[in-house]
Amino acid sequence: MARVECKCGEILSNHYVPNDVQLWVYTCGEWSSISENTAIVGWLFPSPSYDVWRCPTCERIYVYKLAEWTGKEWVGHSGLVKKYVLEDLQLTPPEECQTKCLSVNNTNKTSCSCDENTSISQSTNNIQLRVYTDVEWDALLTPKDEDHNIFDPNTFPLPTYDVWRCPICEKIYVFNWGVEKPIKIYIPED
Repeated sequence: MARVECKCGEILSNHYVPNDVQLWVYTCGEWSSISENTAIVGWLFPSPSYDVWRCPTCERIYVYKLAEWTGKEWVGHSGLVKKYVLEDLQLTPPEECQTKCLSVNNTNKTSCSCDENTSISQSTNNIQLRVYTDVEWDALLTPKDEDHNIFDPNTFPLPTYDVWRCPICEKIYVFNWGVEKPIKIYIPED
């Protein structure tokens, strides 16, 4: 269990399970690999590469790299690699949002405000993220009884939000499913 103080002063902790701080964030590539297995025991379900926390007060996002367990030893280091803060959408008039935010071509987000045009038709990209809150994740992986502790990731519902990340400027865009205008934009914080 860990505990950290957010820049806004809120104490963040993952002491309780489930909690309102941790997010389970998988890239499309990670999820695609996981989905190749149709029967995973709950406690063996692969963890994402990063431990992501969101402050419930200011909504800052903290991204931590996790050391990897090889079966014999921990390899790499753990630690904070990126912080994000909400961009103020109130400053962006609705008619300018499409040019400031990700452009939408049918249902595919294709370009960012940094002018990066990126093809996202590949299902193994790291642009679209599969993000579940800890509460949602706990509900998905809680067995209904002892005989139902095997999970098929292909049957998991889509997350609440459609989340995309620009690989160049690293902005994160949060959409309601099927809606073209983002409801939140996170920008990297120094």
